[in-house]
Amino acid sequence: MHVSYYMQDGLKNFAKNLKQERRKKGYTQKELAKKTGITAEMVSLCERGHFFPSDYYMDKILEALEVDLTYMLEDRNDIDIPKQRCSTKKSINGARRGLTKKEKEAFVKNLKQERIKKGYTQKELAEKTGIGRASIYYYEIGHFFPSDYYMERMLEALEVDMDYMVEDRPLTETMSEEWKKIFGRNLKEERIKKGYTQKKMAEKAGISIKTLHDYEKGHFPERIASLYKLLNILGVGLDYMLEDRPCEIYKSRPTKIKSCGLDIGAEETRVFALNLRKEREKRGYTQAELSKLVGINCQAISTYETQRRFPSDQTMSKLLEVLDVDLEYMLNKKPL
Repeated sequence: MHVSYYMQDGLKNFAKNLKQERRKKGYTQKELAKKTGITAEMVSLCERGHFFPSDYYMDKILEALEVDLTYMLEDRNDIDIPKQRCSTKKSINGARRGLTKKEKEAFVKNLKQERIKKGYTQKELAEKTGIGRASIYYYEIGHFFPSDYYMERMLEALEVDMDYMVEDRPLTETMSEEWKKIFGRNLKEERIKKGYTQKKMAEKAGISIKTLHDYEKGHFPERIASLYKLLNILGVGLDYMLEDRPCEIYKSRPTKIKSCGLDIGAEETRVFALNLRKEREKRGYTQAELSKLVGINCQAISTYETQRRFPSDQTMSKLLEVLDVDLEYMLNKKPL
C-alpha cells in the first residue's frame, strides 16, 4: 500500500501511535520486528513517518499490538509516550548510569559501524546531529559517552534504537561481502605502503600468515580481535579501510622496469618466463633444485615462470650463471 493511499496526516498519526503502542507493550523495535517478520530498520522508518507498511505487514503489526487500523490512524492529543526508548535498563534517560561496561563497549563499536553503513563521514553525522565532529570521534574511540540529548539525536540520524546499539554483535554480521573485499584490498595496499611483508606483519600482530592472507582476500574468521590489532599497526581506522578507492600501489606501477640495463615490458616478461622453463627442463632441474642452486625460494621460480614477477638484477645474474645463458638469449633478442 503506497503512502499516498492515506492522507499525510494519517501517516503522521500512524507513526506516532505505532511508537506509543510498541512502548506500551514493552517491545523494542527489534522485538516487534521479530514478531511481525519485518526488519528493525523498517519499524524505525514507520515510526518516523517515512514508510507505510503493506496490507500483509500491517495486519501483522495490528495483531502484535492488539489494536485496529482506525485506532492507529486517530489523532489523539492525549498520547503519553513512555520515556523508555527500549527496556528500563537501556533507556536513553540515564543511559550512562544504566549501561554496563560491556554494553558501553558494544555501543562504541556499533556507533562507527552504523555510521559507515549509512555512508556518513564523521563530519556528516556531526552536521546531522548538531554535535561537534571532535565529539563524534571521541565517542567512537570510547573516550566519552554521549549525553541523553545527543544520544537521542544520533539514534534518530542512524535510524536505530538503544537496544540495537548496545548489542554485542560480531563485526562480520554487519559487513557485506563487498565491504570485506574492499577491506582486504585496502589492507594489502596499506601493508605494502608501510613496507611490511605478510610474514612481518603477521608476527607483529601475533597472528598466522594464513589469517592475514584470508583478511587480504576478504575472508574473515569468526573471531576478529586480530583485525583491530592490524588497524593499530597500520595507524588507520576502520572507516578508512572500508573506503572504495583506487589502489595507488598498482596504479602507479610502471609499465616497464629496468633489468641489467635493459627495458623489460610485458612481452619480455612473457618470453623470459617461457625460456626459463624451457632451459630448466632442458637441464633436468625441478623448480626446487634450480631454486636451491640459485639460493632463492622455490616459490620464486614458480612466480617467474607464471609471469607474476620478474627477478631482481642479483637473482637474474645467478639464474643466468646456473643456466649458462645470457639475458639477450633469455629475452629472445639478438646479442648486442
